[in-house]
Amino acid sequence: MNVDLLIRGGTVVDPERGFFGQGDVAVEDGRIIETPARDSKANTTIDADGCLVFPGLIDFHAHVFAPGSRNSVWADAACLPQGTTTVVDAGTAGSNNYENFVRTVPAFNQMRVFSLINVAPAGLVGLPFQHENLDPKRYDAPATKALFAKYPAQLKGLKVRQSKEVVGQFGLEPLKATVKLADEIGCPVVVHVTNAPCLMSELADVLRPGDVFCHVYHPTGNTILGSDGKLLPGIKAARKRGVIFDVANGKSH
Repeated sequence: MNVDLLIRGGTVVDPERGFFGQGDVAVEDGRIIETPARDSKANTTIDADGCLVFPGLIDFHAHVFAPGSRNSVWADAACLPQGTTTVVDAGTAGSNNYENFVRTVPAFNQMRVFSLINVAPAGLVGLPFQHENLDPKRYDAPATKALFAKYPAQLKGLKVRQSKEVVGQFGLEPLKATVKLADEIGCPVVVHVTNAPCLMSELADVLRPGDVFCHVYHPTGNTILGSDGKLLPGIKAARKRGVIFDVANGKSH
């Protein structure tokens, strides 16, 4: 059998089959051949001894609205060298600038790019000098709903940041309003929780099965640990009912 590409002798990680072990991978016409023959010949052969061979990774939490936002990176440059071929932008754009995001970032990168949309219409374009406006009265629900209807395959959920310095006097109201809007749209909510204005268990109580609690291990302000150093019961309860906890490591959390 002749193939385009043969990767020999690596440790193959195949979540679809639940396989982890030594093996060969062959590619023909851009598609993986399930079981390459041992005598297969290839136009290109890679010796993968000592290497992991796995499908393209998915980064669920990144900011790739470059150059539309100062806190973003270029998707291909940041992700492809790490073996990541799919990325979800974590709500860098809001309803005011989402069209600019969706018409540029997925189109100008090789990798697959999906996204959350920020409930604050301007998104995160002003960071680090200006935080988004999270007054629920300033949410543009009609525009956000229209974008979900227009880009159903691209949009994966709503994003909100629940930090004291962002929500100010509104406390948990931005998150509650976001969950209400998500109920109307039929999508999950992803919430950034560093330096929250309440106990983490109170924040987690607002979340539904399938919603995502980001930066779970951060050390800033209130955390998932109580004063006794033990995990808060409300966090355990949220996990049990289906809330997803995202490590989402970053340089500041």
